[in-house]
Amino acid sequence: MNQPISDPLLDAILRLRQLFPGMRFGQLVANLMTAAGCAETDSIWDVEDERLLAAAQRLAARNNERRTLPA
Repeated sequence: MNQPISDPLLDAILRLRQLFPGMRFGQLVANLMTAAGCAETDSIWDVEDERLLAAAQRLAARNNERRTLPA
């Protein structure tokens, strides 16, 4: 059984939803899978929560910086 990290993962996904309000949830999941290095669509069944969490945190940090830079 996975360790209980679902709350941080859900928090990270919520942050991505805030950063990309126009993105559909399916698009967000697909982009998160790509960011986690999962090229095959079947990999969604095998990717570990820790890997998704790390990818979500990287995406949020990278895009948060972009949004806070002066225009």
